[in-house]
Amino acid sequence: MTSHRRATTVACGLAALCLMAGLPSASGASTSVAPVGSSPVSTTAPSTGVPAHSPAASSSTVNSAARVEPAATGITGTVSPFRLYDSRRTRVLAAGEVRRLCVSGTTVPADAAAVVVNVTAVSPTTSGYLTVWNPDHGQPAVSTLNFGAGTVTANLAVVELATDRCLVVRNSSSGTTHVLLDVQSFVMPGPAIAPGSTQTTRPSRLLDTRTRVRVPGRGSITVQVAGRGGIPSTGAGAAWLNLTASNTTAGGWVTIHPADAARPTTSNLNFGARDTRAGLTLATLGANGAVTAYNGSADPIHLIVDAFGWTRSGDATRTLAGVVPVSPTRIWDTRTAGPLSGGETLTLNRADRRPGAAAAVLAVTAVGASRPGYLVVSGTFIATNPTSALNYVPGRATTNLVIARQDDEITVTNGPGSPVHVVVDLVGWVNGERGTSGRVVDSVGRGVPSAIVGTEYRGGGPAATSRDDGSFELNMRIGNDQLTLCATAWRGSQPAVDYADGCHPSWNATPVTLGLGERLSDAKVVLESAGSLQGTATDDEGQPLSSGIVRLLRKSDSRTYLGGFSVVDGRWSADRIAVGDYYVQLTHPVSATKAPFGLAAEWYPDVPVGGTSAPTVLAGLGARTVPVTVRSTTTLDLVAEANAVVKGTLRKANGDPLGVAAHVILHHADGTRFGTAVPDRTSGEWSARLHPGSVVACGVHSFDSPRTCWQGDVPLEQATPIVVTAGQSRDGVAITLP
Repeated sequence: MTSHRRATTVACGLAALCLMAGLPSASGASTSVAPVGSSPVSTTAPSTGVPAHSPAASSSTVNSAARVEPAATGITGTVSPFRLYDSRRTRVLAAGEVRRLCVSGTTVPADAAAVVVNVTAVSPTTSGYLTVWNPDHGQPAVSTLNFGAGTVTANLAVVELATDRCLVVRNSSSGTTHVLLDVQSFVMPGPAIAPGSTQTTRPSRLLDTRTRVRVPGRGSITVQVAGRGGIPSTGAGAAWLNLTASNTTAGGWVTIHPADAARPTTSNLNFGARDTRAGLTLATLGANGAVTAYNGSADPIHLIVDAFGWTRSGDATRTLAGVVPVSPTRIWDTRTAGPLSGGETLTLNRADRRPGAAAAVLAVTAVGASRPGYLVVSGTFIATNPTSALNYVPGRATTNLVIARQDDEITVTNGPGSPVHVVVDLVGWVNGERGTSGRVVDSVGRGVPSAIVGTEYRGGGPAATSRDDGSFELNMRIGNDQLTLCATAWRGSQPAVDYADGCHPSWNATPVTLGLGERLSDAKVVLESAGSLQGTATDDEGQPLSSGIVRLLRKSDSRTYLGGFSVVDGRWSADRIAVGDYYVQLTHPVSATKAPFGLAAEWYPDVPVGGTSAPTVLAGLGARTVPVTVRSTTTLDLVAEANAVVKGTLRKANGDPLGVAAHVILHHADGTRFGTAVPDRTSGEWSARLHPGSVVACGVHSFDSPRTCWQGDVPLEQATPIVVTAGQSRDGVAITLP
């Protein structure tokens, strides 16, 4: 038994859809197909209890038209992190300088309303801050990032884009600094109507204790968020808040939580003594629209809270590309196991990842470094992520928010710095970016339970299992916009042998185009009844083939299994094949027999492979079909003959060298083209290995020029067939072009 892939028309998208190895033949009667020259095919009835395939109940009649549900507004798309700007490649930002930067390319959609960027200040000469904003509006009275002299400091920011897809960054210090901007995701235009959708706002200050009393050590302060700074008084479930701890006298942290909920054992911002430190967070709001900020330091601090946007409340699990805030949960802390060495990578537990989510929203903290360094948080291999998520320094903990794309394992890699402890807190998810729902049914429309449904789709996400009525729902994490939906019936721990794999809307499905946030609904995946084929494969001396590929083509509708079934030690098998009559092709045959020109590929029983594979043409050439019936096994023994070789010359009548497009076309005796041979441009010599039988050879100046054929340089209809036998070498086929 060997594995196979589905037809080349639609490649296998799920491992489950390709699991064909090791399956026992179904119980029931078998069918035998004799080799060439033997008795005709005989068929017995398949076992009862499973409905036989009915042409009238094919996928085209069972399947109803699916529909594409439009995307919600205000959804969030993820990207593989990329560097938007690095001033080290141009020039440093001077004191007070405002620099305009624009988003180009197609990674971020042209109509995106905002980008989520990691802003980093590198080697500033004095302390200060950066502000990043939409240049269509005036500079807001907020800061994006605070830094100290000589440091490398990063902070995530939600920044609205101008109508020309640009933003501006201002160095609000008395010295110079380099600036890096790395894009992690983007937000589409609002309004935020669906649960989990996001509405960006003009940056606004909600709290500044520098105008009032400090937040006491180990104390809290409540901040009203809803109803202020462009955030509605009702309907907001969470807000994107930038927290800044200022004028600190001792190290500590800030924890944000809903005002009506208990404080979690996580942190949103870490700071050192005599520090001013900013950090973005996704903060879930209490029922009254407020949050509570806790000062984890022993000493009082000043706290500044700025709002940059909000997400709609409600059950966001069905909103594709929606943001789902969660109660902060610590999912990793190396302080219980040992620090991350320089260059070492930490892979987060799969149990901590939400199936079907496009990204995780993580608060990542570096603790206990002995020298400066950085962390890379990635959903792909580190070599594909040129950005850093967090820069750390000795003497204090450093936290930054990260939107970590889940197109692969989520990893945290320590740069070539010192060993450092890493703490990761989960604060939210970005839902899968595209989705589908529908039913898996059999050929007469009955639901198929326990089928595995998945997609042929980059990073397509987890598979879904159909319910008792065949219904399913599946969200895909990320990928391009081309989706092919397929299913495999399962029983217990292996695929069900009486169903073939199926795809929406049919086996030869054209991929469905889905935009960000769109869902394909009411899709039907039809699983046809199935049987199996098996047999031997030998050469014309009776030696078992050591290798080869068997391919199938259904006569009724050209359903293909051209990915093939392997020949191993002279035997082959094909399980879970949709019922019908099939043409069978044996290709790439190899045996220990010393055939001088190798073995020929053929359609059963004796038709050369090449040219068209249309069923009507194959029938005209003498190919025969073999039946596949429900829960039955058809036995077919295949024989590969030795190749023959035809050699000759192709020259021009005037003796000039051949043009680069000149070649020899090989035809069946009925004129059907099946192959070509390219001559030497100088000598004109050519040769072709081919299946024993009759062949017509014609020369052409180019693909669309008239054909001049052997023998006698005549038109195709007057050509003389060249007859070759197995292992024969036929020379002297000379063709002269006019």
